[in-house]
Amino acid sequence: MKKRITAIPGSLMLIPMAISALVCTYYPFLSRLKSPASDIVGSSGTMTMIGLLLFFSGADSRPDILIKSVKRGGMLALLKMVTAFIGTVIFVKCFGIKGVMGVSAVAVAACLSSMSPGVYIALMNEKGDDVDKAGYAFISLVSLPFIPVCFLTVSEGSGIDWIAMISTGLPFLLGMGLALLKKDVQQFLKRGTMILMPFLGWSLGSRVNIKTAFEAGGAGIILGITVTLITLLPMLLAECAGMKRNGYASVGIACAGGVSVSVPAILASEHIEYLPYVETATAQIAMVVLLSTFMTPVFVKILDSKKA
Repeated sequence: MKKRITAIPGSLMLIPMAISALVCTYYPFLSRLKSPASDIVGSSGTMTMIGLLLFFSGADSRPDILIKSVKRGGMLALLKMVTAFIGTVIFVKCFGIKGVMGVSAVAVAACLSSMSPGVYIALMNEKGDDVDKAGYAFISLVSLPFIPVCFLTVSEGSGIDWIAMISTGLPFLLGMGLALLKKDVQQFLKRGTMILMPFLGWSLGSRVNIKTAFEAGGAGIILGITVTLITLLPMLLAECAGMKRNGYASVGIACAGGVSVSVPAILASEHIEYLPYVETATAQIAMVVLLSTFMTPVFVKILDSKKA
């Protein structure tokens, strides 16, 4: 059963999120529950779970591997970040935070900068070498939710929100520091992320009205295709033409990650002007993650056929 669930990258978060959205849309009595039940089956515990997820992610990272990882995968991830930042700035300047055609700035920023370290390392284990695999650590770092939050605050002209950046990065650094101080801590906390993912998925799903999600579905599909092409093409050009590589690392980095679904909630907790867009943006980002997950094997097959 576990193998079937984890066969699709991100499914540990996305499947509970979908079930939660269905249940909470048609059985809203769950919203009347109090703590501690509401912290598990509702949205009140979302930020705590995100903090723990960042802590576990930090405990699973090492500074020496982060430095080594910049060589190839890290350079491609940085290229994606630059592309995402430019895209976010242009979108906000043209359409504001409200966006256009039902797609808000927070959805665009989250999707442009989104990466799935799990998909990347799974692909590199099959198609890459040791240098490619080392990129996992750096990609895990730059896929943290504070990246799109900073992109949006800078795009609005308010500069970098250092408090939001520190608040999001501190749990990651604490986890990393604890793992460095005591090596067996890393092994002890290794499964923390996997255990927490379904609970976070349920918590995020409780914010989504499934009727609104279906209305946003078309925009989510268009958004997914657009951001994938915008971020993937520059990376493929850099990897294939510049690095003389096969393009698999670019495909892995282009895949959107499930953690990006948490970006609207994080942003709205610090900037209330984004609160009206949380529900729709969360649904759209979830759609992009699903679409990206299914598109990645297609891109791999295309690269395989060209290699043959």
